[in-house]
Amino acid sequence: MSQKPSGSAHRLHATSGRGLFLIENLVREWGVRPLADEAGKVVFAVLEPVA
Repeated sequence: MSQKPSGSAHRLHATSGRGLFLIENLVREWGVRPLADEAGKVVFAVLEPVA
C-alpha cells in the first residue's frame, strides 16, 4: 500500500523542498493510490472551485 509522502520543515531561503508545503496549503484534499499492478502510484489533488 502506498503511503502519503510527508513534508519536512523548509528553510526560508531554500530553493527546493516546498512542493508538499504548497500542495497541503492550496488544495482541499490530496492523496496517493497504488496502481493495480503495484508498479507505481497515482497522486491526486482536489481543488476548490474559484467563485
